[in-house]
Amino acid sequence: MNVMRILAALSAAGVVAALWWWYRHPGRWVFAFRTLYRPQRQDLARARRSRSTLASEHRQQEAAARSRLNTAEADQRQRVDRARRRLDTLRTPGPGRPLQRLGGLSLYEHVLSVASVTGQRTLALADIDVTLEAGRNSDSLYLNHSGGRLDRIRYPHPSKTPEGEPQGFDEDAVRDFFVRVRNAIADERDFRAGLADRLARAETELEDAENDTAAQDKARAYLDRVLEQHGRDPRQATVAAEWEAARERWQNLTGHFPPP
Repeated sequence: MNVMRILAALSAAGVVAALWWWYRHPGRWVFAFRTLYRPQRQDLARARRSRSTLASEHRQQEAAARSRLNTAEADQRQRVDRARRRLDTLRTPGPGRPLQRLGGLSLYEHVLSVASVTGQRTLALADIDVTLEAGRNSDSLYLNHSGGRLDRIRYPHPSKTPEGEPQGFDEDAVRDFFVRVRNAIADERDFRAGLADRLARAETELEDAENDTAAQDKARAYLDRVLEQHGRDPRQATVAAEWEAARERWQNLTGHFPPP
């Protein structure tokens, strides 16, 4: 059964190939298949091949020029996108990267998130200060707001629950977290102090990236030259004339014009 299917498939493929050959050499079957008319078929094939070779050469050159232009355009878009993202990050930095969490406090690059029984609050680091108070049973971080408001975050010392489970916070961990918050506040204030200058530079970089089309202009000019050269290529007229002459010779022989 498999052999029969293979033979049937090969037979069908042969029929399709023969029909395609006949389509390209129209007329009675003898003109398409008899050895007697092989020189006329070769004459037609040479003219067809010359035209196809030149067209393929032009397509490859045009494709390479368009690829060069597409690459230049993509590079410029990427530069603009990077510059725009930098500017957007400076304009709206958001909370920034998460740095550390301890108890109800979550520290980010630009903010401190405070979780309590009343909900979640986000405090800008530039608008607060923090102090540490060590106690007998717990340590406390005090968040001093610029408007005078004060928050206290308690960190009980390590102990065990009635069930024997550990609870509380290591005192060194609290102190290390306090230092990290203080340093993050200092970094944020430095960031804010230089923000105006960084914004100005980022806006200039974006404008420069948007206006920098030199590579695109060069690639587009090259594509225009390639297309112009193709239009003026003397070989086009030659191969076109040879092809039409070959078609006419075939038509005189068979009464049928070959397909273009």
